[in-house]
Amino acid sequence: MRSIDFGADNFRGYFDDIGSCFTVFGPALIKQTIKDGKKLSLFDFNGKLAKNKDELYALIKKHGGELWFAHKDYNQMYSFEGRGFLSFTFYKENISGDVVSVDGAMDKLASVITEEFISKDKSSSIYAVVNSSDGLTYRMIGKNEQPLIRENYSKELMEDYDKAITALKDNTGGRIVILQGPAGTGKTFQIRGMITDLDFVSLLIPASLVSELDGPAFLPLLLDINRDEKDKPILIIVEDGDDCLINRDEGNNMSAISSLLNVSDGILGSILDIKIVVSTNAEIKDIDKAILRPGRLCAHLFVDPLLYGKSMEVIRRLSKNEKFELPEKREYVLAELYAIANDKDFHSHVGKLIKKIGF
Repeated sequence: MRSIDFGADNFRGYFDDIGSCFTVFGPALIKQTIKDGKKLSLFDFNGKLAKNKDELYALIKKHGGELWFAHKDYNQMYSFEGRGFLSFTFYKENISGDVVSVDGAMDKLASVITEEFISKDKSSSIYAVVNSSDGLTYRMIGKNEQPLIRENYSKELMEDYDKAITALKDNTGGRIVILQGPAGTGKTFQIRGMITDLDFVSLLIPASLVSELDGPAFLPLLLDINRDEKDKPILIIVEDGDDCLINRDEGNNMSAISSLLNVSDGILGSILDIKIVVSTNAEIKDIDKAILRPGRLCAHLFVDPLLYGKSMEVIRRLSKNEKFELPEKREYVLAELYAIANDKDFHSHVGKLIKKIGF
């Protein structure tokens, strides 16, 4: 194949990060390969980096790759003299990217990266939805390595939690789990526990994108996850999702609630086995009744402040002091107890802190 001189066009002036190889070079490569009677293929990869970066750079050099573009120290694109392109993005210990191959010239490189440089262990992996130059996509942001500390919660809550985990695994009941409670009661720790206890693909999305869940931009993303993860159930996680739940009669975000209901009850949610977990500080009287109806809701977990007796158990375990006494005889939220345990002189300021902290 005749080498294409992409350097003649200053693509670097069009974007701040590399986005996707195919987005940048796809149209020109398609035209050229059709003209020359060649085949064009695209491989993508996403996961935890199993080897160090220097080994990856050595592999690229061995296959004739030359650095074409770099953005800071985490986005890079390499060209291979008309044989194709490779781009990737680093995030912490994770890597995601794609390979554009002309007539199979890059297939071996793509195979080595997938087989040797991407960790096979995807258990408890957490992905996030992000906006890129080619639309919505997902990136691995880490692994959940913090199991739920059951002793931090009431016996009643943990019984309900266990029932929810069983229902999600067995597909009994609805597809939505609501974690409701004041700030600082430990809702995020509950979600982390679910990620650990469920062999699902966990997808973290901001509440502002919930209205797009059943839209055309989200569908390719969900289908890609379903394909890449070999039909694993998808656990969509929405933290601070008040707008997704609050009664539509109050003039709140109707499109977000409608999307949530459509995915939970619709054909897409059923085929791709999508489950949704939403945490909220809203009062139960404010939550839309359509979400709470039987059959739609898998579980409604109330993560309440701990009674004084339970609070004493928790603080003594956290402080490793069986004689520790709380400053007031009242209910406490988990964030307060951690703050007191970490700084025993801090209890007089806890009330101010708790307004800023969410666990």
